[in-house]
Amino acid sequence: MEHKQPPNINWKALGIRIKEMRKRKGYTVDKLSTRIDVTSNFLSRIEGDNAHASLTTLYRIAMELECSMDYFLCDSMGHLSNAQLLNLNTLNATEQSFILDVIKGLKKCEAEIIQQLSN
Repeated sequence: MEHKQPPNINWKALGIRIKEMRKRKGYTVDKLSTRIDVTSNFLSRIEGDNAHASLTTLYRIAMELECSMDYFLCDSMGHLSNAQLLNLNTLNATEQSFILDVIKGLKKCEAEIIQQLSN
């Protein structure tokens, strides 16, 4: 089975969306970085497209800012409509793989965070 590369993540748009949501929620870089356990320098670099966040970091940002990860990733999905996203059968194999990888990553992150919080 041939493995195709998932769509490229639009890191610049992702950083802009994080910054906009952070400001909308009234967070400073320092406050949000402390809440998600990264340095303020690293968060600033993510927002400025000078660093790439891990899936775990994106999950923590989304949870802290009370938004979904797809809000940050929607620019990377390009041409996909909401109807297509709800019906995986209409997507090609690369698009299906990308969405399923994101879901698997979210489940893993959720389990890890729940484990950390219970310790």
